[in-house]
Amino acid sequence: MIRQLFALFQRGYVLCYCLFFCATAGYTQEQREFTVNHFTNAEALSNEWVSDILQDTNGYLWIATQYGINRFDGREFTAHTYRPDEVTGPPGNWTKSLLVSGNNQLWLGSLGRGLNVMDTRTERFSSPGKTAGWPDFRVVDQLFEDSNGRRWAATSAGTFIQQRPGEVPKKFSLPRLRSLAETASGTVLGGGPKGIWALTEGNIEQLTDQVARTLLPLGNDSLLFVSEDQIRLLVREGDHWQLAEWQTAVSYDYNPFYLPRFATAPDGTYWLAEGPVVRSFRRDLSSWRTYEPGVVLGQAFDGLRVHCLFFDREGNFWWGTD
Repeated sequence: MIRQLFALFQRGYVLCYCLFFCATAGYTQEQREFTVNHFTNAEALSNEWVSDILQDTNGYLWIATQYGINRFDGREFTAHTYRPDEVTGPPGNWTKSLLVSGNNQLWLGSLGRGLNVMDTRTERFSSPGKTAGWPDFRVVDQLFEDSNGRRWAATSAGTFIQQRPGEVPKKFSLPRLRSLAETASGTVLGGGPKGIWALTEGNIEQLTDQVARTLLPLGNDSLLFVSEDQIRLLVREGDHWQLAEWQTAVSYDYNPFYLPRFATAPDGTYWLAEGPVVRSFRRDLSSWRTYEPGVVLGQAFDGLRVHCLFFDREGNFWWGTD
């Protein structure tokens, strides 16, 4: 299977404007209106199965893969992979989730090696379990930092919150969560195979028992989530949350190694990586568009699955695939 990382560029526009405009004119014009840059092992990317992408405060892009993480400075990649004899290097290779937190810290949630932290100035790695009391868990599904600066980790051993840097994290007594998100009012939500919960200080409220692969708060009173085979809408009515009648089918097929992912464009439009397709829509759940990798990127990439989406500060739209 072809494995790739793509950057989609549009002169003068963030890509989402181009895609919305060109989708109305057909796929042929759509392909001509933007430039696709394709990155693989040939450009020194450590691995072509991309699981997460983010940008740090210095403008560097960080790409998590099945085999190491990569820093991209706009021209070339610098890879960091596990080496048994390198004590300050990463303890493992498959990174599932990234988080920029604190001063020059890149947090890595891995598959098999738990939680690790990289000092982006020295590019040395350490385990927060040795310095801040994080427990020894093997798998990290998602790392998250809320608007109050609290760090969250959804892991195979439970969901943890670190109130302040250096403090021992607190564990929530919950079934396993796979996705974390925050409402506009600052309530953190967690979703997983057993449902969705609102996680506040001293209180845990289950909002639904529906399977939730990934979450997207649309405000304080509505929440979009990907269930087993549908995208569902949860709305607040008074003191209770209820499933709305609105729903739409999703093309995502369950895979324990990746989940569908939402991303928000600079203009407020929402995007969803479903694997076989990428979709975009507006906050009022209108103007749905579907983009197949084989159409957007070319026929050579038919069958490609898109795992993650990222808009950088320079106006580029990144697709991480398998």
